[in-house]
Amino acid sequence: MNDRQLALGIALIAACGVAVAHPGHLGGSLLAGFAHPLLGADHLLSMLAVGVYAAQGKGRARLALPVVFVLAMLGGAAIAALGIAMPWLEQGIAASMIVLGLLLASAVRVHVAAVALLVGVVAVLHGHAHYIEMGHQSIVAYAAGFGAAAGAIQAAGLLLSRWLPGSRAGRRSKRVLGGVVALSGAALLAG
Repeated sequence: MNDRQLALGIALIAACGVAVAHPGHLGGSLLAGFAHPLLGADHLLSMLAVGVYAAQGKGRARLALPVVFVLAMLGGAAIAALGIAMPWLEQGIAASMIVLGLLLASAVRVHVAAVALLVGVVAVLHGHAHYIEMGHQSIVAYAAGFGAAAGAIQAAGLLLSRWLPGSRAGRRSKRVLGGVVALSGAALLAG
């Protein structure tokens, strides 16, 4: 896979949200919850980056980051459901995109516990945002939907990373994705 194919794939995934981004297209709480991470570039790119980065791990460590992300994200939604506000939420998500993107772009390997802590904080922010944007949905069905979507997006990142060979072009593609994530975060932060 070359850089153009990767960029095209990311653009197509991001454009999918436009097709159903208008009110009235999502039938139920589960579907609305599932669609939410797919419709926001901040959520989609962050989760994809976690999946691609997680693929660097060995054995069970590959699953550690996606599992931490989903559980911490549900925890973030629970924090919001309790009425606990998180000031600077959007800025935190944007800043976390910069950090995740730079981590991926630099191709640096960090101990799984340190990355899991970072991923957990990032996921709490995303979960809080998901709850705030939930509207009048069933919290259980909505959370199940966005939890399933987060797992699916990260699984796509893991698979994408496996399809990108360890060759120079494959490493460059991962770095390009990291750059896209970091620049998207910077644009949101500046925005």
